[in-house]
Amino acid sequence: MTKRKEKAYNIPIERGMAMCEKMTDKQMEVILNLVADKFAGCKNMDEVKKAIEEVRNMAKKEKTTE
Repeated sequence: MTKRKEKAYNIPIERGMAMCEKMTDKQMEVILNLVADKFAGCKNMDEVKKAIEEVRNMAKKEKTTE
């Protein structure tokens, strides 16, 4: 059985900043699915705006706990 090499991503957190840790394909997939799920339920632009604020607040919360 061959071992699959994971791609690593440097994901910008805020304008001009990048993560120090590398992210695997699976981690990227999980994050993108969570964000997609967050926006899937939006019925209008007000809900999209609220979802954007919530995602940004989650990112800020994670950043401050590190």
